[in-house]
Amino acid sequence: MFADNWLYKKIVMIHPGQILMVEPKGFAFNTETIDNFFQSQANIQAPGEAAMREFIELKKKLVSADITVNVFSGQSDTPDATFPNNWFSTTPSGQLILYPMKAENRRKERREEIIEKLKQTYPEVIDLTYLENEHKVLDGTGSIVIDHESKIAYASLSQRTNMDALNDWSKRTGYEVICFNAQDLNKEIVYHTHVVLSLT
Repeated sequence: MFADNWLYKKIVMIHPGQILMVEPKGFAFNTETIDNFFQSQANIQAPGEAAMREFIELKKKLVSADITVNVFSGQSDTPDATFPNNWFSTTPSGQLILYPMKAENRRKERREEIIEKLKQTYPEVIDLTYLENEHKVLDGTGSIVIDHESKIAYASLSQRTNMDALNDWSKRTGYEVICFNAQDLNKEIVYHTHVVLSLT
């Protein structure tokens, strides 16, 4: 129903056989993230009911496949909360990484109950959110595409992917970062790395 199979890309695995999902409650056009050129108010005017139907259907399919689904409710003042991959990620070695977000209303997505649930499996917390005070942002696995096996991350520099933040991330995780620049046909800077790159 939604372009790019948006919901399927926003499941976050927290442990083999377990995933985390945030309900699309309050999912709407976010005026604070208009640097996302795929976003337009015309095609995201009233997605709430359709998004919730897709969410429920996906959850049913996952549960029927014996996958444990940890569901957290969305909030009315966080229109992008159903995309938690932008504010946290995890590593196989047990690290939980909290990211500095560009949009102030996206920072509200970081909730203590979700963090405490994640810490049960990922006890080492790398908190990069202090970089928000320096206007240096890194939108999680939107900004970085990670090859955990090789311990390499790829990042397209943009207004949501800051070099200083990348260097801090690299130092704390021990992963090498390979940076590049990407533009679309209109010479607009690509806002997120995962728009142009994926790993299989």
